[in-house]
Amino acid sequence: MLSDGCNYNTILRNNVSNNGQHGILLYNDCHNNLLLRNNISVNDFCGINLIKDCNYNSISENNISENDNGIMIFDGCLENAFLGNRVENNNNSGIEVNHFCNYNNFSRNIIQNSGEYGINITSNCSYNLVYNNSIRRNLKNAIDDGINNHWNSSLIGNYWSNYLGIDWDDNGIGDTPFEIWGSAESKDFLPIWDDGYKTPLFICLIIISLITLGVGGITIFVLFKKRIIKDEEITYVGILLIILILFFLMSII
Repeated sequence: MLSDGCNYNTILRNNVSNNGQHGILLYNDCHNNLLLRNNISVNDFCGINLIKDCNYNSISENNISENDNGIMIFDGCLENAFLGNRVENNNNSGIEVNHFCNYNNFSRNIIQNSGEYGINITSNCSYNLVYNNSIRRNLKNAIDDGINNHWNSSLIGNYWSNYLGIDWDDNGIGDTPFEIWGSAESKDFLPIWDDGYKTPLFICLIIISLITLGVGGITIFVLFKKRIIKDEEITYVGILLIILILFFLMSII
C-alpha cells in the first residue's frame, strides 16, 4: 500500500495474492508511481486499486487474475496509464472506472473472462481513452455510463469478441462501429477485425486460373469429341480461353 503523498516509487515483479482486500493499493495523492510486471491474484476485493486523487501513475504489464475485481480507480484519479496488462478471470469487473476519474488511458490490455464487465465506466467519468485492447469473452464486454469517453484513437479501436460486423475492404478495421452498452451510447468507430489466417492473394489467383484452365480444357475436349468444334478451331479456342483468363486477372489486380 502507498498512501498520503507517496510519489515516484516502483513496484516491480512481485507476487501479490490472497489478501483480504487489495492486492496493491494507491491511496490519497500518490503520483508518478510505476507498477510493473507484478503477478496479482486471488485478492478478495481488488487486484490493483487507485483511490482519491492518484494521478500520473503507470500500471503496465501486470498479470491480474482471479480477484473480485481486476483494476479499479475511484474518486478523482486522473491521467493514469494502464498499458499491456493481462486482466482475466476476475469475478466482477476486469477494469472499473468510478466517480470523477477522467483522462485515463487504457491500451494494449487483454481483458477477458470477467464475471460481469470487461470494462465498466460509471457515471461522472469523462474523457477516458480506451483503444487497442483485446476485450473478449466477458459476460458483458463493456459498459459506459460516463460522458465523452473515447473507445478508439484516430487510427485504431479495440478487438471485441462479440463484434458482428464485417471488413469488406480487408484493412483490419470493421466497416461498422461497435456499440458500447450503457447510457452514454458510446461507439468504437474503428473496431479491430481479425478473421484469422488468410491465403495470400496471388495464391488465390493462381488457384482460380488453374481451375478455369482445367474447366476450359475439359470443355474444349468434350466439344471436340462430339465434333462440335473442328481440329483447326481448337487452337483458336484455347488462345481465346487464355486471353479471357489474362483479362480476368488484370481486372482483379
